[in-house]
Amino acid sequence: MSYPKVTLNNGLRIANFSSPHAFTFDTGEVLEGCSPEHCKALSMERKTSEVTISIDNGSWIDCSVSFELTDAIDDEILSIEIDDEIDIVLVPFPMLNAMKEANCDLSKFRVCLLADRIKKTIHSNKFSC
Repeated sequence: MSYPKVTLNNGLRIANFSSPHAFTFDTGEVLEGCSPEHCKALSMERKTSEVTISIDNGSWIDCSVSFELTDAIDDEILSIEIDDEIDIVLVPFPMLNAMKEANCDLSKFRVCLLADRIKKTIHSNKFSC
C-alpha cells in the first residue's frame, strides 16, 4: 500500500498508517490523510461487550470496547517495518495498544502528541510509544 508521507524540517520521514485526517506539525509541515479505501482496508477488528444498567428513572447500556489487529494490518506492519524511507509511522492509540498486546515490533510505530490544542498541531519531535 501507499502511505501519505512527509519529510519534516528536522529530517524525520513520517508516514500516516491509516488515519483519514491530515496532521499539521508545529513546524508547519502537513502529513496528508489516507484515502477512505486505505482506511477501510486497515481498520481493526472491534470487539464489544455490553451491560445494561437499570435504575428507577430509566436505563442505559455500558459498552466495553477492545480492538484486534487483522491479517491485513499484520501484513502491512511487516512491509512498512522494512521500508528504509520511513522513520516514524503514526498510528491511532488503540492500534498501538493492540500492537503491543500482539507483541509486534514497534520500532517505527508511534502516536502523535498534541502540541497546541487550539491550533490542532502535533509535535514534530515528540511522539508517544
